[in-house]
Amino acid sequence: LKAADYIKVLKTKFLPWVRENFPDGNVVFQQDGAPAHTALTAQNWLKKHVEFWPKDMWPPYSPDANPLDYAFWPHVQSKACTLRHANVEAIKAFVNEHWTAMSKEKL
Repeated sequence: LKAADYIKVLKTKFLPWVRENFPDGNVVFQQDGAPAHTALTAQNWLKKHVEFWPKDMWPPYSPDANPLDYAFWPHVQSKACTLRHANVEAIKAFVNEHWTAMSKEKL
């Protein structure tokens, strides 16, 4: 994905979604370190259109900032890998069941 294509997605998909779901503007956008995301043109476009964390604010190891990576997935994986699932839909249902059952305190 090139930066110009990424900006097109931001303009046509992301920005309308943000405006619809966060009309008060109370949202901060964070990306990963993909070249299209870190490109100067993409960074400049974001500065003009949304509140975001520039690349120099990102943690060196992004999963550190994602509680799902250390709270939810290990919990579900330890249970899911002990079972045989008939198909992808069965796995999705299993994950969804455990997601809805997990307490906010656990997360």
